Amino acid sequence: MILAAAPREVELDPDTVVVRTPLDVIARIEIEAYPITTIILSGQFAANHVLAAFLRETYPQIRVVAGLHGPDVPYDKLAAFSIR
Repeated sequence: MILAAAPREVELDPDTVVVRTPLDVIARIEIEAYPITTIILSGQFAANHVLAAFLRETYPQIRVVAGLHGPDVPYDKLAAFSIR
């Protein structure tokens, strides 16, 4: 799952979901029938350590990653590092 305030139109793996708000993340985790294994915090959310800590503590089975990228870098080229 990718959390991005301004999602771009790019071709993603069919198992990848892009959501726009932290509440969308929680709703997908709680409601979806398939398991979420990784959440990538993108754009403005990448620097939100409070959000990352909340997700880690609330959903310890899910890996939380912050993506570092510029406005023109597509999701499939994210340079990511683990927040854990």
